[in-house]
Amino acid sequence: MDLIALSDPHTDINSARNDKSFISSLMQYINNLEGDILLITGDIAGSTKELIRFFKESTKLNVKYKLFVPGNHDVWVNKDFSNGSEIKYLEILPEIARQFNWHYLPETPFIIDNISIIGEMGWYDYSTRNMDFDNIIDFETYANKINPKTNSTWMDKHFANFGIKSDQEITDFFVQRMTKHLQNINVFTGQNQHNTNIDTVVIGSHFVPFIDFVTHINDLSWDYFSAFIGSIKIGNCIEKINPIYRRIAIFGHTHHQKIKINQDIEKYCVPIGYPHEYGETKPLDEVFNNHIKIINV
Repeated sequence: MDLIALSDPHTDINSARNDKSFISSLMQYINNLEGDILLITGDIAGSTKELIRFFKESTKLNVKYKLFVPGNHDVWVNKDFSNGSEIKYLEILPEIARQFNWHYLPETPFIIDNISIIGEMGWYDYSTRNMDFDNIIDFETYANKINPKTNSTWMDKHFANFGIKSDQEITDFFVQRMTKHLQNINVFTGQNQHNTNIDTVVIGSHFVPFIDFVTHINDLSWDYFSAFIGSIKIGNCIEKINPIYRRIAIFGHTHHQKIKINQDIEKYCVPIGYPHEYGETKPLDEVFNNHIKIINV
């Protein structure tokens, strides 16, 4: 069974900056792959209107199973919408997904044949920061989300609203949900009864679970924002899955594609990101070919 994995299509921004046919071109490219399962791990668009536009276009897809895990852009709301991001994640996005026949992984795992696919967005707790700057940057400065060197802002400051929760509390919220999913399907090391009906566990998150997928360049203008890339707590949760199963982690957010499959956990960071960001002026099909991966599960 072939699983098509991608993250961070940012269809709103890429349609505006690169090509108005971005969404339709993406749909056609996915159809040409003739995969069985499509998994998108977040950052489709930063507004509900644009998300719905994407999902409407997705009715043209011929892939049988469509799975979705949101990213931080997908849960952006008006800053005055108290706890709006959590409400969007738990109530609004699942309803939109169901309307267009997508499986919303944060609600329930997707299980088919001998494969279980679970997904939660995750968040950041500054554990992916460049610790070389700990002598000059404290957690309060990261929580402010304004780079002290460049005065540039991490936009979750304005558009992500989880009420009074700190970033560490938001991270724990998602890691606890991921832990519960994995416990419910009995795949953790140390559980009394292992799930003998599956042999493969796929974990989809938006945020980066592993520190070796985070880029530090020892320049605060860049490395300040590395604090917002993910959390090692997500990776620790994945590593607790019993190695008797094939373990596959799929994620994005960082916009730096990287794949490591020579370890006991197969790790796929598969963002499309912003082609203009890296000076890519290639045809969209070539961009998609470079950034979307097919995994045989």
